[in-house]
Formats: sequence, structure tokens, C-alpha cells
Amino acid sequence: MSSTEIIVLDTKSENYDTMASYIVGQAPGLCHGAVSHTYILQQMGEKPNYIFLSIKTNDKTRSKAPFITVSGFAIVFAKNNAYYIDVICAKGVGSRLINTILLQARMQRIRFVTLSALPNVITYYRKFGFVNTAPHETCGTREMTRKLAKLTHEDIPDFLTYLISKGHVRKKWCTKVETCDSEGYPMTWCNPDFRVSK
Repeated sequence: MSSTEIIVLDTKSENYDTMASYIVGQAPGLCHGAVSHTYILQQMGEKPNYIFLSIKTNDKTRSKAPFITVSGFAIVFAKNNAYYIDVICAKGVGSRLINTILLQARMQRIRFVTLSALPNVITYYRKFGFVNTAPHETCGTREMTRKLAKLTHEDIPDFLTYLISKGHVRKKWCTKVETCDSEGYPMTWCNPDFRVSK
């Protein structure tokens, strides 16, 4: 019988290294070329604080050990009461992974969850409550929430120009959409238990 589940591992977990090797092995297929395999190897070498995995186990194999398939993963670093989702790659389970990360953040009373979104997924992350702001500056402000609520796919180029003009870019030296796109645009989810609106 096979089953799919989301598991969360920290660096102290017994099978952290085993699952990290599963990620490295299956990342190229899960990331669809959006994240380089070299980058995945580098980040796994940094020992992220958490690995969130969507795994499917199949007990119907010839060996005694079940066969495990990774259908999605997220690499998360924790620092200063915040999570940074460094990489998330998934086939059909991205929403479950994100919701699990946000649930854990709430349970652990983490104030912010941040990530760098490529232009094509900014509106996707908005559905989870992420906004394009730095957590220490304007997390959850009404201004950015209103702008995101009105954002349509056709508006993306103008919105990216707006983000650059406000300095909401991952690399501060970036001044043009063409060069900023590959680095991503910072987005922040604020734990509603701590949110301060301006």
C-alpha cells in the first residue's frame, strides 16, 4: 500500500541526512529546471534548519524496506525568529508544503516567513498571505496588501518596476526588471498573532 505525507525534519532528526540525499537525487525532476542542481547541492551542504518533504512510500516492494518517492520539498533556514524558504520544488503538493511551513511557524511563534519569489509566482504566494515587503520594514501594511489584491497577470511588469523603485528587491544593486527577475523579489508572510498594520 502507498501513502503520501508531509514530514518535517530538523538537523537533529535521525533520518535528516538520508532524506537530504533523497532531495539531492530527485531535485532535478521536481524543480523543472527553475533551480539549478548545483544550488540545491550548495544549500543542502549549508545544513538548513528544516527540510519539509512530501513523500510517498510504497510498501509493496520485494525488499523489506519501503520504496520512498519525494514529490516535493522545501529547504528552510531559521534565524532571528523568522523562517526563510530558500527553495521549494514540488509536483502538485506545493500548497500543502507552504501551509505546513506556515502552520509550524504559528505553532513555534515565528514572527515572519520570507522567501524570494520569481515574477511568475508572486500572485501564487499572495494567496497564502505573502506580501512584497521586508519584515523589519513594513510587514503586512495595508498599502501593499491593496496593491497585491488588485494585481493581475497583465499588471506584473508595472508592479515589478514599482517594487524596484521602492527597493523591494533581493539584491540592492538591482535597478532593472531584467536583472532583478533572476534573483527574485522578497515576500513576507506575517504571523497574524504578531501582525502590526500601518
